Amino acid sequence: MKESTLKMNLVKRDNEAEISLIGWLDATNAPDAQKVLEQQAERFDRIELDLKELEYISSAGLRALKVLQMKMSDKGERVVIRNVREDVKSVFNVTGFYRLFKFED
Repeated sequence: MKESTLKMNLVKRDNEAEISLIGWLDATNAPDAQKVLEQQAERFDRIELDLKELEYISSAGLRALKVLQMKMSDKGERVVIRNVREDVKSVFNVTGFYRLFKFED
């Protein structure tokens, strides 16, 4: 089994952020990722997630993204998710989480 690692890259544009998630977002690293994402939700008015290099997401990873969306909802915003691999997108679809976010190509 592949080692569970996650890298997050942040690109700031004024009061907007693009966060790239690279690797695996699972139970091992989701709590730390959630803390970082919550901090970004406090700093920025708009957040886009680029998932083109996210290879795997677990239910714990989905929860971390849901918490981010809840924080952004408090500001009247939806998290935009872009460049999702088909296997990762299927996890969003099967769980119904695709309804929580705005997906763009």
